[in-house]
Amino acid sequence: ANVQTAFVGKRPREAGDQRDPVKSFILVDATVTAKNFYQGLELFVSVSNLFDQKYFDPSPANSLPGDYPMPGRSFLAGIRVTFPTKK
Repeated sequence: ANVQTAFVGKRPREAGDQRDPVKSFILVDATVTAKNFYQGLELFVSVSNLFDQKYFDPSPANSLPGDYPMPGRSFLAGIRVTFPTKK
């Protein structure tokens, strides 16, 4: 298992933009891997933005009434196959 955490502090606006700074946020991602699941198979499941944190990137001044919404929770699953090598 692997857990990653990222903290992004509040971000100021560009010069002349009177809106409040963009709020800080914390993102948590997690991955669980089943290695050697079955004869050369490895399975994994990953979740990005585990707690579905609502967060935004700042938009340029005088462009949008709000900021750019960033992705919510997402999932990724996969299989890795390793074939035996002849010696």
